[in-house]
Amino acid sequence: MMTTTAPTEKVFALLGITLETPLQAGSGWTLVPADGLLAVLAEYDADQFVGEEAQRDLADPLKVTSLALAHAEQVEQLFHQTAVLPVALGSLFSTPAGVEQLLRRNRETILQFLRRVADHQEWAVKAVIDAKIGKELFIESAVAAAQIDPQMSDGARYFRERAIRRQAAGQFQAVLQQRCQQLRQPLSDWCADVVERPILARDDGRQSVASWSLLVSNRFQGEMSARIAAMESSLADVEVVLELSGPWPPWSFVPRLNP
Repeated sequence: MMTTTAPTEKVFALLGITLETPLQAGSGWTLVPADGLLAVLAEYDADQFVGEEAQRDLADPLKVTSLALAHAEQVEQLFHQTAVLPVALGSLFSTPAGVEQLLRRNRETILQFLRRVADHQEWAVKAVIDAKIGKELFIESAVAAAQIDPQMSDGARYFRERAIRRQAAGQFQAVLQQRCQQLRQPLSDWCADVVERPILARDDGRQSVASWSLLVSNRFQGEMSARIAAMESSLADVEVVLELSGPWPPWSFVPRLNP
């Protein structure tokens, strides 16, 4: 969501929307109430977003990443105070009053979301594997499970084991995906919502097999590590590790707003 701005001395980036409630405002925050909602905006110099030099900077991935991280840090400050509909960097207003129409136009959607995420937090879980080690373990398990007849001749045993290894190697990725996807239902049993996330490449030599964002009630916060560890134990035979991170603002569950 992007609102066009004319060159001015300041622009205001929407950080998030909460219920109208007392907040400990961060440095440079502007609070705009409207119909029981509260928009929280961060103030920026306009030349960071407007003008030819700004457009060149915004085309630089490193500068955009730095700006987005600083924005996300402010959203987290807000998240730690109250339930919030977080807004990614890009919703800009030339005046704070400009956000009031957005709040009024989307009031019911925003209220429904804030009720949903009250006393909840987002966590991330990734299923990760050292593909080489996991595949070797899977193949050895398949050979052991086949229980090849010890009375077979050496030559027959060799070709039988070779066929089993070839078949297991071909099945490994499909079985791995299926096993990880079977975790979704146990997650759904105690999470308010589960969203499957794109699988991104890693630079540590390991492979991500599945990735989820979880909306979790605060009453489960102290149990997160134990619950994920119990699920991970069911994947020990393929050496899958479940990486848990969080809590985060509920980015993955934000509804689309009408600009």
